[in-house]
Amino acid sequence: MKTDKSDKLNKLIRERGGRNTASHHTRGKIMLETIVEQVIRSTVSQISLSAEKTIREHKTFSDLVSDTKETVNGLACKLLEVIFTAVEQSYDSSRDKHQIVVRNRNKERNLLTEFGSVRLRHTLYYDKQQSRYFFAADELLQIEKYSRIENNLQASLVSNATITSFGKASTLAGNVVSRQTVHNLVKKLKVIEAEAPKTKWNVQDIYIEADEDHIHLNNGDPAEMKLVYVHEGRENTKERSMLKNPRYFVSIDSDADQIWNDVADYILTNYSAYKSNVHLSGDGAPWIKQGIRIMPHVQYSLDKFHLQKAVTNITSGRKSLQARLRRNIYNGNNQGVNEIVQEICAGETVLSRRREIVRSALYVKGNMPYISRETCCSAEGHVSHVLSARLSSRPMAWSRDGAERMAKLRAFMFNKGDFRRLMQDGKFPLKNSYEILPQKKKNNFVAHRGTIDESAPQQTYSVPGIEKISTGFSQIIKNLINY
Repeated sequence: MKTDKSDKLNKLIRERGGRNTASHHTRGKIMLETIVEQVIRSTVSQISLSAEKTIREHKTFSDLVSDTKETVNGLACKLLEVIFTAVEQSYDSSRDKHQIVVRNRNKERNLLTEFGSVRLRHTLYYDKQQSRYFFAADELLQIEKYSRIENNLQASLVSNATITSFGKASTLAGNVVSRQTVHNLVKKLKVIEAEAPKTKWNVQDIYIEADEDHIHLNNGDPAEMKLVYVHEGRENTKERSMLKNPRYFVSIDSDADQIWNDVADYILTNYSAYKSNVHLSGDGAPWIKQGIRIMPHVQYSLDKFHLQKAVTNITSGRKSLQARLRRNIYNGNNQGVNEIVQEICAGETVLSRRREIVRSALYVKGNMPYISRETCCSAEGHVSHVLSARLSSRPMAWSRDGAERMAKLRAFMFNKGDFRRLMQDGKFPLKNSYEILPQKKKNNFVAHRGTIDESAPQQTYSVPGIEKISTGFSQIIKNLINY
C-alpha cells in the first residue's frame, strides 16, 4: 500500500514537472513571437508614415528609397537584438545551476553590423568544473571576443580595401569605422589563400604566364612583385577573350623558388600534368626562365608584347623596317637581323640612341630560340589589372609585408575567394567548441623555465549546458548552432 502511494506521488511530481517545463517553453515561444511581432508592427507603421510624408511633401523616389533603407536597417538591428536575447535566455533556462553560475548579468556590448550598430546584453557565466568565465550567447553564435565589428562587415571592409584605398573602403561602408581600422583588419590576416578546386582535370594544354610589377617601398627602395598565373587556354566571347580556369600566384621574395613550388604543387594536384603539354611564356627574365625546371617537358616562349616593344625601339616605329625585322626574327635569320640593325645604326648620329638600338637587338637575339608566331601571352595586361591597379598605378609607398599582403588579397579576389570565410578562418577552428590551455601540471612545464609544453595535448570543450537543450525554442537554437 505504501509503495502504491509512493509511485502515485512520483508520477504526480513527474506530470507536474513536465507540464511546468512545457509551459515554460510555450511561454518563452509566445513571448518571443510577441516581441518580434511588436517590432515588425512598429517598423510597418514607420514605413506608412514615411510614405504619407513623401506624398505630402512631394519627395522624390530616391528620398523614399533612403528612408525605407534606414527603417529596414533599424528593423534588422532590433530583430538581431531580440534573437540574441532569446539565445541568451534559452541557455540560461537550460544550464546546470550548480555547475554554471552567473557572475554578471546584463553586460552591454555594441557590435557594428552591415545594418548598423547592435546593442547586445549578455551574461557572464562561470563554469566551476572547467574553471573559466564565458559569455554563452557569444560563443554559441560565434561572435569574436573583444571585436566591435561583426564578421560580415569585416569581410565587406577587407573586400573593398582590396579594390580601393583604406580610406575609400571606410567611406563605402558609411564611415562607420576609420581608415586605420580597415588597415588593422587587413594587417591581422594570417593566411590569405583561396581554396583550390579539388577536381583533377585532364586537359591537352596547360598555360603558365608570368611577369612582374615594380612598386615603391616606404623606405625609398624599389621592389619587384612577381605574378604567375595558370590557365587552360582562352575562349572568345563577343566582348573579349577570357581565360579558362585561371589561378593566380604572387610573391615579393627575391628568390623565385617559393612561387614556382606553389605553381608546381597546384599543377600536379589539379592536372594530369605529365599527360599535358605545359607552355610557359614571359618577358625572358631569369626568374621566369627558372620556371622551366618545374616540369621536365615545359615549352618556354617569349611573349609578343616585349618582342614588339624591342622591334619598335630598334626601328623607331618605321612600319617597313618592322615588317622586315619581324620576318627575319620569325625565320630565325640572325644574319638578316644583324644587317637590319647595322643599317639602322648607320643612319643614327646620336650615341645614346645607338646604344638603345644595340640593347634591344641583343635582347631579341638572346631570346631568338624562344620566339614563336603562335605564342599568345597577356601577362603584361594581367599585371596591370591584378597588381598595378592597387599597388602602383597611384603614388603609393608600401611596407614589404603590407605590399605582399595586399598582392595576396588581390590574387585571392581574382581566384574567386570567399572573403567571409577568409575573415572567419582561424577564429573558431572547432564549431560549437572552444580551446583552453591545459591545467597547470608539472609534466606540462619545463621546470627551470616555466614555459608551456606545446607538445602536450590541448583540451577542447563544448559550451557547457548546451547538451541539455531538448525542447521548444532551445532545440531550434541547438539545431542552428550544430548546423
